[in-house]
Amino acid sequence: MGPTATARWRAWSTDVELTITDASLLDAAADLCRDVMEEIDAACSRYRIDSELSRFTRSGATRTRVSAGLGELLRDALAAAELTDGLVDPTLGSRLAQLDGPTLGVPASVSRPICWTDVTLEDGVLTAPPGTAFDLGAIGKASAAERVVRTIEGALGAEMGVLVGIGGDIASSIAHPEGGWRILVQDSPGDPADSVALTAGAAIATSSTQHRRYRAGGRLVAHILDPRSLDPVQSPWRTVTCAAVTCVEANAYSTAAVILGHEAVPWLAARGVPARLVDQQYRVTTTEGWPSRPAPREPAGV
Repeated sequence: MGPTATARWRAWSTDVELTITDASLLDAAADLCRDVMEEIDAACSRYRIDSELSRFTRSGATRTRVSAGLGELLRDALAAAELTDGLVDPTLGSRLAQLDGPTLGVPASVSRPICWTDVTLEDGVLTAPPGTAFDLGAIGKASAAERVVRTIEGALGAEMGVLVGIGGDIASSIAHPEGGWRILVQDSPGDPADSVALTAGAAIATSSTQHRRYRAGGRLVAHILDPRSLDPVQSPWRTVTCAAVTCVEANAYSTAAVILGHEAVPWLAARGVPARLVDQQYRVTTTEGWPSRPAPREPAGV
């Protein structure tokens, strides 16, 4: 394989980074990435009144047939909820709208809190209580990263290596440059840095309490909600990074760990999840299997 080429831009209020092993195809790959992200935004964004999920919420309906793209996102979101025993719940849109907007246009009587077990997706038909508001933000990024890799491989050839990161969620192709993909794990300048090598087709995801914060009750709070209390998390962790076979799994684990707080380390260890946790005092804790190495000078970033 030839030298890698990288494109970077902003979308979804976060950083997008795409690296491939054929520089001549970088523009085409970036266009495919943007197309996939636009399709996902049109399917599930709670910030767009014309998105497929927003239309379902505002309709007050209990059943609707969904597109194949939205169906994939919902399956990933429900799988993440099951994997984490409901700690990563995709049905918190109403509570997030109360805290951070946008307004949902749903009567308060049907904006009651529900949970992921109230939702089913069978044969392409979504069933949920009337007015259910979804937030697929975290899992949506992870699912998007995986879909981008598959789309680029399908359009431009599986022999080309692809690495895509969307807001800290990084997915990779089986094909990779010589020596593998080297990833810098560092949330912000000044945070502890680490370097990892992704195995073929593996993924990592970072959940942070330092970005996308907003004011609630006169204080800055994280955008991640604890579904047990419906309040923003007050986590001891600045960031949690997890590695897994898929980006959706890695994101589910990292988000759940932020919510669990001090319980996160034994919870991750019991599940055999390689993880790196940075607390609010910048101290680093890792679980077994995390391949800690000195950070390189110019790796791909998380």
